[in-house]
This record gives sequence, C-alpha cells and structure tokens, in this order.
Amino acid sequence: MTDHAYFKPYEWGLDNHLTTVHIWDTFVILGLLEDAAFQQELLHVPHTGLQSERFKAAMEKRNKWIIENGQPDAVRHVCNLCMRVFLMPDGTYGECKVMNQINIR
Repeated sequence: MTDHAYFKPYEWGLDNHLTTVHIWDTFVILGLLEDAAFQQELLHVPHTGLQSERFKAAMEKRNKWIIENGQPDAVRHVCNLCMRVFLMPDGTYGECKVMNQINIR
C-alpha cells in the first residue's frame, strides 16, 4: 500500500503542468551541456541563487566563444546582434565585435 501522505507536490513547489519557463530552462541547460561536451569540458554552474542568474556566466562564455570562433557546423553569418559590419572610406569593410549583456528570462 502506498503512503500518499509522503507525496506533497504543492509543498515542494512541484506541479504536473509544463510551463514556458520549464521549456526555456530545459533548452538552455541542454544547449550548455551539449556545448560543454563539444568543448570537452564540464559545465560549471552555481547550485544556489536565482534560476535566471545561475547560467549567465556559462551563456556569456559560450557567446564569447561563438563570436571569436564562429558557430560550429553552421553557415558563417554576420548579424546586428553580435557583430557590426561597416563600410570604410577606402571601400573595404570593417567589423566590430560586440559583447552585450545576456538576459536569461
């Protein structure tokens, strides 16, 4: 016989409904784990603190690596988010790499 008094999902903050936050957290964690495996490193994140802050340093590290080395297995691209490209007076193109603050929601 199962002791149902043991199961207290609401007291533990658990629910059986998926939310956008659950999906986003899973997407971020999976992406960072796959990146760490690709880099042959371990993913290091704090065990405490706000969920929105725990993965910030790992995301910044990943974004910096992509800016400096390109995205693995993807077509080279230039966007207005991570790099600015501009026309120089001599007709050549210049570039400026931009590191923005990362906001995980």
